[in-house]
Amino acid sequence: MVEMNKIAREIDEYQRGKTKDEIAEKYNLNPTEIVSLASNENSYGPPPKSIQAIKENADRVYRYPSPKDADRIRNEIASKTKLDIDNVVLGTGSDGIMESLMKMYIEPGDQVLIPTPTFSYYTLLTKIYKAEPKHIERDQNYNIPENITEKIDSKTKIIFLCSPNNPTGNTIDREKLKQILEKDILVVLDEAYVEFADQTHAQLIKKHDNLVVLRTFSKAYGLAGLRIGYALTTPQITKKYKAVSPPFPLAIPSIEAAIAALNDKKHLEKTIQKTRRERKRLQKEIPLKTYPSQGNYIFIDASPHKATKLTEKLMQKGIIVRDCTPIPGCKDTNIRITVGKPRENTKTIQAIKKITKK
Repeated sequence: MVEMNKIAREIDEYQRGKTKDEIAEKYNLNPTEIVSLASNENSYGPPPKSIQAIKENADRVYRYPSPKDADRIRNEIASKTKLDIDNVVLGTGSDGIMESLMKMYIEPGDQVLIPTPTFSYYTLLTKIYKAEPKHIERDQNYNIPENITEKIDSKTKIIFLCSPNNPTGNTIDREKLKQILEKDILVVLDEAYVEFADQTHAQLIKKHDNLVVLRTFSKAYGLAGLRIGYALTTPQITKKYKAVSPPFPLAIPSIEAAIAALNDKKHLEKTIQKTRRERKRLQKEIPLKTYPSQGNYIFIDASPHKATKLTEKLMQKGIIVRDCTPIPGCKDTNIRITVGKPRENTKTIQAIKKITKK
């Protein structure tokens, strides 16, 4: 067998949330009765118009998407974000966009700044591209530390910022972001959950040529299974991005589903409204310390209960939530719960109350 390189031999795969099938098999449960609140998916599902668009374009899958297909969705995104088509790039999920950015900017030995806790894929990707992940601990409220710019040196090439931050749910202060943007590094701002939040920083790309804002159709739009990501950035970055990226990042049905989702404003508004309402209820009724959240999830300190034991007990009851213990910067008492439908949230609240009373 041909020997793999050192990175492939030593690196561990990304730890995703458990699936219903895995839990059903492990605990002998009915998959249809399991509540899955571990992966921050949209509990209300995709817009009906997106499903219809997939059906109507299923017979086109034997063809590669044309540049016109890609430009149609880029134009729709540009219109929605009040930017130009040259400010929009596409990718197979936002993680696909991150990979292309690493190809564009990273040389072996470069440093990537990552305030933790945050989305652990940033660290994994940094290691794959033979760069050095430099973890910077957030403050006690999980905000970016005041001295963040002091951590940037001549080796720093990229900083990953997530707003709302996954898993903690808080957003980055605009003035702090502007301070970081003054540095000569690429700022990758992951706004995967921005539709659930009160603020976006995307318009800053008009003043800063080192900013890339990541977005996705996986969360608020309910299209996680189609892997549709996009980013907002400068025309200069867009041009080189196309050169290093795969030529056909999105399938035709995915493009049509995304366009339909963008135009179904009523479904999006209802999804956001319901999610915010249920998020507030979870924070109020769960008998553990919860943190303010701008995402479709809440971050919890379950002290004195250990996260691994608590999540295990919940899975035994058919409820899947995220044990945050393996995430750098998290405590062994931290869990994250996706905001589900009212019935799912009620079941989760009742189960947590019962478990933590013992």
